Amino acid sequence: MTKLTTASFIDEETGKSYSYSRFFHTEESISQYVTQAGFEVQYTKAYDEHLFVDFMRTELSPKTDNVIELLATKK
Repeated sequence: MTKLTTASFIDEETGKSYSYSRFFHTEESISQYVTQAGFEVQYTKAYDEHLFVDFMRTELSPKTDNVIELLATKK
């Protein structure tokens, strides 16, 4: 399902509230977006994998995430 998701949280140290939004795509919606941007989609593939929780990729996430791989060329 494609949707805009917004999450809110309160910083425990400062007491300030923050929110952020993320848009989740399906294979079809990301293909359409890339095509509308002037690219030709070669293929898309969705699969589940464990991502990392840190930037240096040393700590594996305990949950599985869905990832969409897409290869496109500029027209």
